[in-house]
Amino acid sequence: MTGYFGPATKDAVTQFQRAYNIYPTGLVNYETYRALKVNNSDYPTAGNNGNYAPNSHYVVVVPVSNNDTLYKVQQFVPAAFLAKSRLGAYVNAGQFREPTEAERLSKQLRARGLDARVNYL
Repeated sequence: MTGYFGPATKDAVTQFQRAYNIYPTGLVNYETYRALKVNNSDYPTAGNNGNYAPNSHYVVVVPVSNNDTLYKVQQFVPAAFLAKSRLGAYVNAGQFREPTEAERLSKQLRARGLDARVNYL
């Protein structure tokens, strides 16, 4: 396991999604997490389809600095998606109920050179 979400992983996710009648995006979104029967409390609760768990107020955000910011984040958080605020565009890398979970992901993304931070909504 490399921790890298590359072409082979994307292909495997796409095949899994087709097998479970999930729209094949190749990204691990909320529906894919559910089909995998993963404990969603361990993962970002926001998927590309906009599903959020209740009371998930701690958001890991990465400001969009160039055209490949989303791609870079999705290498580590496949369910990350673009969003906008009054301050500009950002990548939502996940929402969490507890600040410690959000801080852990933020720290992992910063270790990979991304400008990740935790915001409270």
